[in-house]
Amino acid sequence: MITYNVTDYEIREGGEKVQEISGFCLSSDTKPTSGIANGSILTEMNTGKVFLFNEAGKAWVEFGAY
Repeated sequence: MITYNVTDYEIREGGEKVQEISGFCLSSDTKPTSGIANGSILTEMNTGKVFLFNEAGKAWVEFGAY
């Protein structure tokens, strides 16, 4: 189960609403990719990994992973 707080939201061209979120999940949870703002943060409680959302790529990217 993903638990998150919405810290802000914007309306994009075309009317799409995107939310800036920060929250917690498990590595087995499916992370949302629709309506999420660039730079949103999710932390996996069971692994300690932190993910930032790349809005252009519609993907969660592990923080610090190169």
